[in-house]
Amino acid sequence: MRCFIGGFGPYLYMASLDPETGALDLVDSVTTPANAAYLVYSPRFRMLYACVETSASSQGPGRVAAYRVDDSGMLTAVGATESCGDRPCHLAVSDRHGLLAVANYLGGTVGMIPLGPDGMPGSTEQCFEHAGSGPNRKRQEQPHPHGVTFSSGGRRLYVCDLGTDEVVSYAPLDPLSRMTREAAVTVAPGSGPRHLVLGGDHAYLVNELSNTVCVFSVEPESGALSQQQEISTLPADYTARNTAAEIALHPSGRHLYVSNRGHDSIGVFHRDPATGLLELSGHFDVTGPSPRHFAIDPTGRWCVVAIHDGNYVSSFALDENTGLGRYSDSVVRVAAPSCVIFSEA
Repeated sequence: MRCFIGGFGPYLYMASLDPETGALDLVDSVTTPANAAYLVYSPRFRMLYACVETSASSQGPGRVAAYRVDDSGMLTAVGATESCGDRPCHLAVSDRHGLLAVANYLGGTVGMIPLGPDGMPGSTEQCFEHAGSGPNRKRQEQPHPHGVTFSSGGRRLYVCDLGTDEVVSYAPLDPLSRMTREAAVTVAPGSGPRHLVLGGDHAYLVNELSNTVCVFSVEPESGALSQQQEISTLPADYTARNTAAEIALHPSGRHLYVSNRGHDSIGVFHRDPATGLLELSGHFDVTGPSPRHFAIDPTGRWCVVAIHDGNYVSSFALDENTGLGRYSDSVVRVAAPSCVIFSEA
């Protein structure tokens, strides 16, 4: 299986994962403008898109770069466009509508970028500005959009704003209309919403600052979110510093995963298929500092983790019943990895 690795370094990597042993190998790389910190793959266009946090390196405004993926999985840089804000940190693609959404962390904005017939990104079509702040003076002094997620049909966009403690929705989305701000749901002050994942009639939000997961029911027609549960990502006896990072559902829908930076673990939750509610199953040690991101392979057998401060990526075999991970003893060395995603292969 193929996966792609981005980070705060000069290269974007393509790696292979052995489906039997979990062994990882780097098989290709391309030079990036700077800091290809988050990636998203489009099966329709066979394109890989990367947030380029150039403003973080004083190299101009934030951009989104595009890479063509050939039949063997190799990468070719084919273009880039500005993101409509500073330090883009997260991307989502709607293949159905040919659109990219980008969250600009320092710009306080969300950009909508149209994709051409070949998947090439055009100029930003819409740029939404957020307003507000939160009680954490160091992290919530202004809006900080940190996550963008399209609904399953691609007609609605949810935006997690770490700075304002909101999840904002934009709709409608179709080829004949432009998106408008629809609604916002507010979580507990100081939570710091980071990323959202959808599963059936529920949505799961990881809060970076409060180290919690909020469970929402999703109204089928309106897409409105209604909070049902909030649960910690950490063991009850853990009191040291931590910031939660990535969140993902297992392909089976039975388990939900969250990465902890500080506790340096992946928290595993059992998901009730009827209610969508969560129960903590346990944690597994990721063997290094600051697991910024992770991805579960399409078969659900492996979890690949980007150990940002350890400068490597490692793999873990997932137990079918408990969802917990077991270290495979395989790593690849990558400077400050911040994202890993699988292609459809």
